[in-house]
Amino acid sequence: MSMRSVILSIVSILAASFGVSGQANSWEGIIPLVSTRDQVEKILGKPVDRTYFYGSVYKNDKGRFTVRYALKSCDEGWNVPIDTVLAIEIPPPEGQVNKSTKELDLDESRYFISGDDAFFGTWTDPVRGVQLYFRNMNQSLLWIKYIPTQADNARRCDGFPPFAPEAQYYLYEEMLFNNPKAGKDGGMDSLVALGLFNIVYRAKRVRVNTKARSCIF
Repeated sequence: MSMRSVILSIVSILAASFGVSGQANSWEGIIPLVSTRDQVEKILGKPVDRTYFYGSVYKNDKGRFTVRYALKSCDEGWNVPIDTVLAIEIPPPEGQVNKSTKELDLDESRYFISGDDAFFGTWTDPVRGVQLYFRNMNQSLLWIKYIPTQADNARRCDGFPPFAPEAQYYLYEEMLFNNPKAGKDGGMDSLVALGLFNIVYRAKRVRVNTKARSCIF
């Protein structure tokens, strides 16, 4: 039996492994822009640690998971209450750890593929709200991230650009630059000079958008 007949997509694997049904970007009943911190803690218990980018780390017998929450109004541009889930990051289910895209039989046409200078690859399906992270671009699945979908753009706050996870945009306040003493505009100069990024100022924030799918932070 071919791998394709067994695995229609990575999302179906995850759903089967974790007992999840319904929309593709749901895990253990936790859904970005829908679930709350209280609901997550009823499922996963109290976090064991806090990480950068507003993440709370949880552990159980299935592994270690990071959930990022909205900590303020219009956090990351989303019109959701404080403590609403923005993203969920999980390890691959058993049997899929360190598998290549070929072994997982992924349909490349469904994903936007980007990479960094360390050859870590991000495979993004913005329609289903799923990101897959690989070592060596496509050779070793490291973790999976559930994010809002394209259909969630109706929930963007006024003044924020459409959500485009395949473009890899970031808030200025969440980024570190080579020359932090240069200030906001100076810190961006080297990025703009490379011709790799666009900068959009919105509500005292800066977003940096890649022009090339092969170049991300």
